[in-house]
Amino acid sequence: MDNFHTTYSRGTPFASFEEDAQGLAKPYPWLLTTHLSEILDVSQKQPVIIFKYSSDCGTSAELKLKLEKAVTEKKLDSPIYIVVVQDHPVLSKKIAEMFDITHESPQIIILNKGKVTYTAHHRDIKIENFVFA
Repeated sequence: MDNFHTTYSRGTPFASFEEDAQGLAKPYPWLLTTHLSEILDVSQKQPVIIFKYSSDCGTSAELKLKLEKAVTEKKLDSPIYIVVVQDHPVLSKKIAEMFDITHESPQIIILNKGKVTYTAHHRDIKIENFVFA
């Protein structure tokens, strides 16, 4: 897979993506997509994190900072797909419907081989449940 750079719709750089030697995605730290199939495909190789983020929510902003810190400190190495709910309501709805999860924001959903292995929202999100010690 070629390296690429993704830009948030308002022009703020969000993520770079590249594969490591084993062909697994490495987060830098946010990946964007409008296709649930892409997320599902990557989850077949390794666990992926879906971060449903609201640009109008202080709790979302706090969680975003915690996730960025975990990536920087190398405590988190799963790809993180950020879904800005205001910009991608269709994708957000598809995720909720496919996995039979009520839409919330902020919300973390971890997929492994296409199955939900962790989900939480708002203050129930405990980052220590899915980062390395």
